Amino acid sequence: MWHADVMKHARKLDMKLFYFNYNWFIGAWTKANVISAQDAFQDKDKLHDYRNDQGLLTIPDAGFHLSYGFSVDDIILKIESFSHQEFNTPKYKDREHIMRSITNEEIFYQTWKLTRYDYKQLPLPLQTVHEAICKVLNVSPSDGKSI
Repeated sequence: MWHADVMKHARKLDMKLFYFNYNWFIGAWTKANVISAQDAFQDKDKLHDYRNDQGLLTIPDAGFHLSYGFSVDDIILKIESFSHQEFNTPKYKDREHIMRSITNEEIFYQTWKLTRYDYKQLPLPLQTVHEAICKVLNVSPSDGKSI
């Protein structure tokens, strides 16, 4: 439905944002964009420009974004290697802190409100992904609490 439009115009993707697994919903995430391959190859600076362009039209209900949907060790690795090095401290990489975050709070102590989400509302393939992530984290798929 959107293909012809995207071939002519970059668009933002309106995605549902989750943390750790699909029990913790934050809200809308519109940092992802879709542009044609021709645009990407013609002007590589456009990729950065589009990410910050709040004037782009949005494709509604474009999908789901999951941040930190990893094991504790992989979350630590991400913190050590991603661009926000201000979070690469023992405070944020503490395994107990990460597990507390996975079960009931946002990892970087931001003011984001994590709300409970019924993962059974997701498409079946994402339900399967959710259950696999919860198994790795040793948390309940239904409520995100430690098992």
